[in-house]
Amino acid sequence: MGKRNNIYCDLSKDGISSNMESWQSNISPIYVEREGIGGRRLITNQSDKRIYFRIDKSAVPTQSGCFMRIEVRYFDEGVGHFSVVYNTENGIISTEPVLLENTCKWRTAVIYLENALLNRGIIAYDFALELYTKKYGASACHVIFGSLSVTDIAAETAEISVSADSLAGYTFFEREKIKFNVKVKSTVEKKSDCKLTVVFRNREDEILQTEEFDVLHDGNDSEIETAPDIDKYGCYSMTLECSDGAGEIFSAKRVKFALSLNASESKNDLLGTCVHFTYRDSRAVSPLIDACGISSIRDEFLWQDYEKEKGKFEFLSEWERYLGDAETNGLNMFTILGFNNPLYHEGSNCVPKNDEIKSFEKYTKQLVNFLGERCGIYEVWNEPNLWGFSSDISPETYIAFLEPISKVIRNANPNAYIAAPGLSGEALPWVEKFLQMGGGEYIDAISFHPYLWVKGPDDGEFIGKLNSVNDLIKKYCPKLEMIISEMGWASNTADITRKDQAQYHVKAYAMATAFDNLKQYFVYEYQDSGSSISDPERNFGLVEYWESETPYAAKPLFTATAAYNYLTQNKRPKCLLNDCNTYIFSYEHEDDTVLMMWSVNPIKINCDDLKITAVYDINGNEINGVSVLTSEPIYVKADKDTIKTLTERIINPEVDKE
Repeated sequence: MGKRNNIYCDLSKDGISSNMESWQSNISPIYVEREGIGGRRLITNQSDKRIYFRIDKSAVPTQSGCFMRIEVRYFDEGVGHFSVVYNTENGIISTEPVLLENTCKWRTAVIYLENALLNRGIIAYDFALELYTKKYGASACHVIFGSLSVTDIAAETAEISVSADSLAGYTFFEREKIKFNVKVKSTVEKKSDCKLTVVFRNREDEILQTEEFDVLHDGNDSEIETAPDIDKYGCYSMTLECSDGAGEIFSAKRVKFALSLNASESKNDLLGTCVHFTYRDSRAVSPLIDACGISSIRDEFLWQDYEKEKGKFEFLSEWERYLGDAETNGLNMFTILGFNNPLYHEGSNCVPKNDEIKSFEKYTKQLVNFLGERCGIYEVWNEPNLWGFSSDISPETYIAFLEPISKVIRNANPNAYIAAPGLSGEALPWVEKFLQMGGGEYIDAISFHPYLWVKGPDDGEFIGKLNSVNDLIKKYCPKLEMIISEMGWASNTADITRKDQAQYHVKAYAMATAFDNLKQYFVYEYQDSGSSISDPERNFGLVEYWESETPYAAKPLFTATAAYNYLTQNKRPKCLLNDCNTYIFSYEHEDDTVLMMWSVNPIKINCDDLKITAVYDINGNEINGVSVLTSEPIYVKADKDTIKTLTERIINPEVDKE
């Protein structure tokens, strides 16, 4: 289509362009090849991370408030992102980023510009490909671009809106209920008799289904219903393009949606998630947490918000709202007690000392009494071994604070369960000193945050962290359990794709909860908390940021978590094999057993002669058997005898040969 309009740029070394020029500022283009196809590499460590484009005036039918459809050919290598920046009446804006997923394939991204201003005298370019914006941050890697085509330029003369009977983020749980209601509204009197093309794609951008509808008959607004024939659990997208009789597209919209297993009836008592609901939409998000089978939410009722005048405690309406949403969706509360209150504290954050402890006791008593049976677990402070949360990081100071606070909690709610200290990392020297000094006598569980940051849990380090903490517990205070009160991987940072993030978590779910004294594992955090792609703190979520193109859209981690909880049915796993390459975990049910398996380095397995009930992929889709175990987890369901035989064959291949 780009060549139909004769507006395109081939970005390879000897590429030909038509009606559009491109350039880079203060740098010579870097040309490379991938799979025999040439392209231009835009690098991240140059001051101006853009390729600029300007369209010939003769090729532009309109220059004010244009709708533009652009196709960008790029090589999907690494874990970075790129956007298109362009000018509008409201200033320069950037499109939502295209995320690289390291498939090492050439891919095409379709990008829509709305109300674009072209050929403005003050600005030399019409638009640019960019690797850095203030809103989305810098790409984590270079990006190779093969070509760019402007397939359509027209005055934007229609508006497209979409609604559906689904949870937030267009998340569906039954195939037959995936239906979208689409409204097309003309914004000019003469626009009539147009065509709406709806295209459904999977995460690999493969086209699954295309539908066409006649709309805007005689200029009247149109409403249509579209129902894709989606038969697999996973994440998808829908694009809607409105075109005139000549085929020129003049309006478009894209939404993401997901089909997921519903695990609300098999909630996993061992899994929780961090939410920060005081500042977020619990009404939209709580049903999603429920549906993916997570049982608990970790949050805080901050002291400084609860006591804004000395001696006067007021429970915020936002807190009442989200407590109600949590209760409606059957979510258990795990409450952090913290942090400093400026009424009693000056300077940087610090675990309370001296007289401030007495004031913190009053806050604790008031809050625990108020929450009553609505909250069963309390965590005293968060990461007291980290300077950002406490300027005094010593175990001695923390214990002097913990002892009286734990007594207040017990007196206010004798059934309360107390976790502490919520350490950053596993902090073994800190934990050992804490336990040596008797800190374990005031709590029920050691809580900690064993982040791995840049790698997955496969190489033994993650289990090693848990073993190390567990060894100290056994040595000094065997009554204690463990709680991982934060654990996560930020997608699209440090070479971690969204697919990687999903795999890492479900593997860690099994590894961690196989410890008999691991009470809970909390995913940090439920939703992405910002638009920046480059900031790890903003990209831990199971669902997307609430201001993204599709607010609360499910990430692969959502569908993978729902499948894990649905298939394992709230059972604690037993580790049958862990050799830092191949992992097998069993979940025993009354009538059958489910194995969760993967292998870092692929291995062949033979199960053709076994009576296997079903095999499922990471999203819970039934697949036709398995002959090779890969790094992506699968689930195998069979009777106990079959599971035993299969496990023996994997553990000892010689058995299979015999």
